[in-house]
Amino acid sequence: MDKIIFMTYATRMVMLVFIIILSTVLLRGDKVIKYENAYQSKQEFVKKHEKILNIIAKGVIVAGIILFVYGIFPAVRDIPNVTNKNYKLTHCIVLSQSVSGDGEKMRGFYALDLDTNEKMYLKVKSKKIYKDDIFTIQYLPYLKVGIIVK
Repeated sequence: MDKIIFMTYATRMVMLVFIIILSTVLLRGDKVIKYENAYQSKQEFVKKHEKILNIIAKGVIVAGIILFVYGIFPAVRDIPNVTNKNYKLTHCIVLSQSVSGDGEKMRGFYALDLDTNEKMYLKVKSKKIYKDDIFTIQYLPYLKVGIIVK
């Protein structure tokens, strides 16, 4: 479980760096797209449409920041669970399979908790996961990342 948690949090830290970089670009107020930096053949077009291109570029940056924050928020909420090793345990049946590719990798799937009848999305490191497989999974409650116990 420790390796999976490390990889998950490492990914989230990279996302945080991108948020900081994108926020800095946005808050500086500089033009994101400048006609001087365009290819010689495209400079006239960029100069003519520079304002609208910068509005679009800043909109894409804001959308990227929102998506990155959406990815980081569950990781922040799970920090107390990681430090206290407070993982949830579920006995579930797989509702959707994940069999693409060979080898062991992170696989996401929908499962039905057999105790509470709650449908949930989980990610575990496994070779292949087939529909109707029954597992006991130890996972983090907000990130929904875990390991197969049995």
